Order: sequence, then structure tokens, then C-alpha cells
Amino acid sequence: MSHKKYSKNNKTTRKRSVINIFLYIFLLLIYLAFPHHYLSAQNNIVKESKDTAEYTHKSIHLDEITIFGKTELYTESKNQLADINKYIEGSNSINMIKRGAYAWEPMINGMGSERSNITIDGMHIFSACTDKMDPITSYVEVTNLSSVDIASGQKGNEHGMSISGSINLVRKKSDFNMKGTSGHAFIGYESANKQKITGIALENSHKKYFTDISFTYRNAANYKAGGNLEIPFSQFTKYNASAIGGYKLTDHHIIEGSIIYDHAVDVGYPALPMDVATAKAGIFSAQYNYFPKDNPFIHEWKTKVYYNSITHIMDDTKRPDVPVRMDMPGWSKTGGFYTQVHLKRAKHRINAKLSGYQNASLAEMTMYPNQGDEKDMFMLTWPDVLSSQTQLYLRDQIHLTSSVQLDFSGSLAYQHAKIRDESGFENLKIFYPDIKSSNNRLLKSLNANVLYDFSNIELSFGTGYGERAPDVSEGYGFYLFNSFDKYDYIGSPSLPNETSLESNLAISYQKNGHSLKLKGDYFHIRNHIIGKPIDGINSMTIGAKGVKMYTALDFANLFSTSLEGKVSLKEYLKWKSSLSYRIGRDNEKHNLPLIQPFSYNSELEFSKNQYTMHLAVEGAAKHKAISTYYGESPVNDYLLLNLSLRKAFNLQGYSKQLYINVGVDNLLDRRYTTFADWNRIPQMGRNIFTNLMFTF
Repeated sequence: MSHKKYSKNNKTTRKRSVINIFLYIFLLLIYLAFPHHYLSAQNNIVKESKDTAEYTHKSIHLDEITIFGKTELYTESKNQLADINKYIEGSNSINMIKRGAYAWEPMINGMGSERSNITIDGMHIFSACTDKMDPITSYVEVTNLSSVDIASGQKGNEHGMSISGSINLVRKKSDFNMKGTSGHAFIGYESANKQKITGIALENSHKKYFTDISFTYRNAANYKAGGNLEIPFSQFTKYNASAIGGYKLTDHHIIEGSIIYDHAVDVGYPALPMDVATAKAGIFSAQYNYFPKDNPFIHEWKTKVYYNSITHIMDDTKRPDVPVRMDMPGWSKTGGFYTQVHLKRAKHRINAKLSGYQNASLAEMTMYPNQGDEKDMFMLTWPDVLSSQTQLYLRDQIHLTSSVQLDFSGSLAYQHAKIRDESGFENLKIFYPDIKSSNNRLLKSLNANVLYDFSNIELSFGTGYGERAPDVSEGYGFYLFNSFDKYDYIGSPSLPNETSLESNLAISYQKNGHSLKLKGDYFHIRNHIIGKPIDGINSMTIGAKGVKMYTALDFANLFSTSLEGKVSLKEYLKWKSSLSYRIGRDNEKHNLPLIQPFSYNSELEFSKNQYTMHLAVEGAAKHKAISTYYGESPVNDYLLLNLSLRKAFNLQGYSKQLYINVGVDNLLDRRYTTFADWNRIPQMGRNIFTNLMFTF
């Protein structure tokens, strides 16, 4: 008994020591920002500001950041009311796994969401669905979105520990000015699924305060694939409301608060055996921003606390001929914080961030046999897992000369996970008799990049090392059915950390409106976590091929490359194209699943007299490098033709504008399937869209 008590106290002491080290390093960094030579540095404020502006501009090229600014997002896109999935998919680094017409799952560099970090305004949010039906991107709408910041690999370690990278969805918010009230109202329609879209966004800004409020409603029926083929169970209805407000206490002290409420009902997933009765998210935050007075070293210090609650309820009540009816609700609740300071000193731009979160994930399944004399069956699929993490992130951008820039960053995180439900713990002990109810991990991340800017040519290269812990399903999942390969999956609590060594290279040329960029990323992932079949264990799901347990392969390799080009043919005529390709194999030379084949798109844009027209082709080669070992089937090649036209009307002397947008995607009504379509469901056929937006 005394030995157990000592071990528990010893673990607690180690945990506190790690946290204390984080705090000490963070405070030490802040202390170093205040050197004794204050007056000397103060004389260089003007020069520092100029360097900062140049440096910030160049740093965009180091991290792969796709930015959709307010103007581009609402008035320059081909379909200005397309859902957020279409915007994110525009990046060459991202593919979207499609299980229906709603809530696609982003993959960064060919890796699933378990290997990435997806945040909203820097807030950690975790899905409540064991089948990944509720990616974090589904809780933001284009009406309240300002930018999508995409960072590849360890360049994204600011937002948490990952392997593939990060996506941070930055919501739109006003500034402190005297613009008063403005906004826009919109309405739209899409023919392929009879989708109706409507909503409004309002902004109110003054010298002392601002508010941004938006509401979006979407309702869609089953969509039709090429050849007028109806895809059943692909309907959805969604409501999204967002509000952000800020108040200026003084010129140097600002407080902000924000709310997101997102509610989707009657969501069909044609690629899965179950649909969603309701998916509901409440996301809340409060933030304090401090802009020091007469301090040339601390540029900004912001602190945020947040909380979010996700409820996701799967059922199959509308599915015919189901052998066993099931309800599968899931819940995810997360509370967290971060405090982040931006420092300037000589040629250094330092970003230091201390963050932490605690998440509780619980999911269950109840089976109702069709025969009345049989008893219902209940099972925990996520056994109420409580995970907490504390992370210290440091980044130093060094502007050596006007043409050479260095970028170093690193993270250190302490993670604690615990199974809180005793029955769920006992279930896992059937397969792992020696497991413990809690697990502690120390995770590390490092990244280094160099940027050379030679007039019209930029060259960047870098390397990184990162680690991640298994997610809830990989570590603690209990009989999770995967309809892609038809296996039940069981988690493994003692999996080692997955680690990655990466390298990247990019070279770009830009002159007179013409540009060309070649980019490549390579990942060598050790302890690659994936499911492997286990003999001697019976499956739980009717029709399942067997049971897989999550295990760690020796390694896996992934390589991604892309080529992008833009040409200004005339002042009013532009052409842009891109090519991309990926390769992924495990240590036994098996192809990894869901790896993008050779893909391409090319687009002509004509813009004159407030008319804008787009003519685009997109497609992919036949997906031959399929992963039959992991349950993948072949995909044919395809080519799509898309067309759109937009007209802007100035009203009341340019103070108000009306945008009319019409277009058609898949003009030739091609029936096609991409490599990322779950269970090879065909995508939409000819889709005629039209929308109106009135800005005031």
C-alpha cells in the first residue's frame, strides 16, 4: 500500500515539475524582453517598425498560409455562398474525405484528421463522433470567416502537437473605428440537391466597441450524381449563428467575447450505415489583449479562455432493412486557455505561447434487436476519456539580411489521459489485462526553415521533427465499425508516440503578374498508427469481416509535390493552373489508403466592367496505386468543366452594392468518383447555382 501511495505522489510531483518548467521558461523569455539599454533601443523604433513590415510580409511565404480575405471570400469567389469545404479544398495541401454532401473531413498532406490540428481562432475543439462525421470545420460558415491559415507539418506546431500540419479558422471581426453599422444579406440556390441558402451578417464599429453578428441557414435534399442518379440519405439542414464583440478599455487594453452556435439536423451520410439526427455545438470564449505603451519590445500580449460543448447523435431510424437498430450518441466537452506574446528585439521576432486544455470524450451505442423477445445491448465505444495537455511554444524569426530569413520553432507538451468510466475500463482489460487507467506522455516538436529572396525568385527549405499521441479512438475505442474496410476497430492504450521526420523545399518565381511555384514535402513517420487484423476475436457488427486493433508500424513514408502557375495574358484576362501528386507506402511497401493520384486544374478568368467570368477544368488520373491491403478499391479518371459569371452593381453612389452570381459545376454532367470519396459514392452531377448578395 505504501509503495502505491509513493508512486502516485511521485507521478504528481513529476507532473507539477514539468508544468513549473514551462512557466519558468515562459517568464524568463518575458524578462529577457526588457533589456537595460532601453533608451538606445527606443531610438530605433522607426527602423524596427519598417523591418517588421517587410519581415511579416516575407513570413507568409515560409508557412503555407491560404488566406481568403473579406473581399475575396464574398465577392471574388466563383460561388460566393459555397460551403466552407469548397474553400478549404482549394489548397494543394488539402484533400477532403467525403462521406456525403455535408461536413467533409480535411486531410493535410495526405493524412487524416487524427494527425492534424484544426482550431477555430486558436481554440482546441474535439469531435464527438466516432465515425468522424463532425469535423471542426463544420462549425464555421463563410459568412463569419475571415481567413483559413494552413500550415504544413511542424510549421503548424503553434496550435498543438501534430504530424501533418494545422488549420486555424479565423473568424471575421471588425476594428475600432467610426464606420457605424454595415453588413450584407444573401440568398442562394443550388440545383443538384435543391439547396436553399439564406442569411445575414451585421457589423457595428465605433471608437470604443465593435460587434459582428451573423446567421446562416442551409437546407438541402438528396443530391443527384451524373446521369440524374439520386443519392439517397444525402440531405441536411443546418443553422449557424456567430457573434463577436470587443470593448476598448483604453488604447492599450481591449477585451473581447465570442459565441458560436451551430446546429445540424436530419443529416444523411450515404457512404455510412448511419445518419445523424442532430449535431450541436456551443463554442464560447473571452479574450484580453494588451498593447504596451512606449515599449519597443512587446508588440502584443493576448490571453484567451474558452469552453465548447459538442453533442452528436447518430441513428438509423430512416434506413430500411437494418438487421439491428442502433443509437450512437457522443459528447465532447473542452475547456482551455492560451496566453501569447509577440516580442521584437533587434532582428528577432519572437512568438511565445503557453496553452492548455482539458477534454472529456464519451460515446456509447445501444442496439435494439428487431425481435421483441431479445434484450437490448449497450456498450461504451469511448469510455469517458479525460485528456489534458499543457504546451509551451516558442518561435524565433530572424531577419539576417534583406534577402535571408531564418525561422526556428519548437514545442514541448505534457499530456495526461485517463479512463473515467469503470465499466469501459473493464471492457478494455479483456484485451489488455495489464493496462492502467491513466497514461502520461511528453511530446516534442522542432522546426527549422530558411528563406532566400533573390529579387524575383524565392527559395525556401526546411526540416522538422514532431510527435503526437494516439487520439481517443486509436487509444481507447471499443468496437468502432469502419465501413471503408468493413472491420470493427479496438484501440490500444499503450501505443507509443507517433513520430515524424520531415523535409520541405519550395522555389517560386514572380514577375510582371506571372508566377510559378514548385513545392515538395517528405514525411518519414515512425510508429505509424494504423489498424491491423487480429485473429481469434469475433466482430460485433453484423457483416463485419473481422476485428482490427490499432498498432504501430515500424514506419511509413509520404511524399507530396505540387506545381502552380499564374499568367496575366491581358489586364482583364488571367490564367492559372496547378498540378499535384502524392505517394504513400508503409514499411512493407503496401500503398497507404486515401492517397491522392495525379490531379490537375486550370482556369481562365475574364474581368472587365464589373463582370467576372471563370472557365475551369479539373480532374485526376486513374487511381492505380490503391491500397487493397487496407480495403481500398480502384477509381477511374475524370475531367470536369465548370463555368461561372458574376456581375457587381453599384447602388446609391457606391455606398451599397449588389452581387449576382450564376454558374454551373460539372457542366457535362459527368458521373465520377474521387479517391477520397468514402465507399466510392459518386459526387454531384450538373449543379447550377445562383446567388444574390446585397452589401450595405
